[in-house]
Amino acid sequence: MRKFFLLLLAALVVVLVSRPLREKAQPHVQFAIDPIYGWSAKNRVGELEKLLEQQVSAGRTIPSPRDFMGFIAREDPSGGGVDPWGTPYYMISTRTTFQVGSAGANRQAGDADDILSIQGNR
Repeated sequence: MRKFFLLLLAALVVVLVSRPLREKAQPHVQFAIDPIYGWSAKNRVGELEKLLEQQVSAGRTIPSPRDFMGFIAREDPSGGGVDPWGTPYYMISTRTTFQVGSAGANRQAGDADDILSIQGNR
């Protein structure tokens, strides 16, 4: 039974890592992958929020929501600016606060399934 579980786990890793296999398997395993993607997106949203907080702490201005993807490319190119579902991360900004978000599993920003950071202060 343990060998079967390890084989199943290895197959899942291969499917998650290989884009062509992931795209073929996605409709059949999306229900199992979405929680993993959600966890990954939540972590990345937190990382991006920390990058913005570092900007504020250093006395630098944070980017506008329109320039957020360029900011990610400059400040953290290895991390990527696209969530696990293939949608760009976004930023919501007011005069005093900012928030980083992922559109979530439905790939539509601005609704209940979005994954949002805690509001940071400018």
